[in-house]
Amino acid sequence: MTGPESRFRRLLALYPKDHREEYGEEMLGVLLADGRTGPGVTADLVRAALGARFRQASASVREELREEGWRHAAFAVQFFGSLLLLAMAVRRFAMVIWTMVRWPGYDISPFYGVDLVRALGWAVAVAGAVLGIRLLGVTGAAAGLAGEIVAPFRFYLDTPAQVLNAYWIITAAAVVLIAAAVSVRRAAPRGWPFVVAAGVVLIAQGLAPFSLRVPMFGVAAMLALIGVVRLDSTIRGRVIVFAVPVLAVFPLVRLGFGGFVEHNMRHPEAIALIGPVQWAVLVVVPAAAFVVAAGIGRRFRGLMPRTSKGA
Repeated sequence: MTGPESRFRRLLALYPKDHREEYGEEMLGVLLADGRTGPGVTADLVRAALGARFRQASASVREELREEGWRHAAFAVQFFGSLLLLAMAVRRFAMVIWTMVRWPGYDISPFYGVDLVRALGWAVAVAGAVLGIRLLGVTGAAAGLAGEIVAPFRFYLDTPAQVLNAYWIITAAAVVLIAAAVSVRRAAPRGWPFVVAAGVVLIAQGLAPFSLRVPMFGVAAMLALIGVVRLDSTIRGRVIVFAVPVLAVFPLVRLGFGGFVEHNMRHPEAIALIGPVQWAVLVVVPAAAFVVAAGIGRRFRGLMPRTSKGA
């Protein structure tokens, strides 16, 4: 076996097994006939292999989402997520009203429409989850997502960092919309009183003194976590998988866009906007995080019966 052939075979091993079995030898022949062996060819093969694996994993996840367990978990995500996003929307709207009361001369009329759409959208989404009307839940979640997107984008040209700071909320809204589209109604998920309590704390946080806002957010997060822990064990893991894309946004923005935010803070006269590649990263990373988490969860569930039999 020649050096280039050995190298290409190692690179082709990155492709999914069924892809290698069907196209491997043909691809190897084309690569050897082409004669190029530089870093550009390596990068193209690695990128294509990762794309093939991601498409395969995505197809597997789409198939899984039709399963009853995933659809039941999606209902819990829709129920809990809509409640929490409604609480955050009400909190922001309450802050606008409070500002209007305290400073009557301050013009905050541009905020009314978007904040009202967000609050009404998530209220409709909650109603759809409670009543078990999918169209109502999806419509409300779509309106809520639209409001969450429009809100920070109003200031994008002046302060792009606002979009990054709100991106975890946009991701959460997108997850809830997807969950609403595939969910199957069940009884109210166990743990819902803790999530309602978390929502109440979030609303109160918006009107609390600044010194209390971070601790109150921590309390709300802890209550929501207790609500998830209280879920039935058959769906708890899948609910956590739904949350992974949202959790992935925090390190992505902090580590991947820290320099971008710092540049704009230091150079307000030369604001940099988010580029096409950066937008692609913002979309792909949460989606990839979900696919990877779903794959890990699937493997873990596959080991459970064997583990119990061996005990």
